[in-house]
Amino acid sequence: MSQPINVAIVGTGFIGPAHLEALRRIPHVEVVALVEVTQELANEKAKQLGIPRAYVFADMLKQDDIDVVHICTPNFLHYSQAKAVMESEKHVICEKPLALTKMKKPSNWEFLERMFLPICSSKMTSM
Repeated sequence: MSQPINVAIVGTGFIGPAHLEALRRIPHVEVVALVEVTQELANEKAKQLGIPRAYVFADMLKQDDIDVVHICTPNFLHYSQAKAVMESEKHVICEKPLALTKMKKPSNWEFLERMFLPICSSKMTSM
């Protein structure tokens, strides 16, 4: 049997729990961490949702055992959070849109060209 894919979910609004329920149905995937804006809220939501670890965003990025991060936060946070996750050498699944405005090469997409990790967004804004 292969090693499980360890996942962190960022955000517990409407869509975060939907991702959690979908991920729990996938073999070899374990949701190991939940991320919220404060440690107290992260602890509360992780306990409520049965997730073993809770973090604020910056602390989650330091966890070497997290393979994939699902970004389920308000739209204005998607770009900066996806970039930070990729720079920490983790894979990203990002809710749509990845950004609120058009992003032009090379300034905003330069980091994507440096990264070898895939990013997935359910819908990209028109480029």
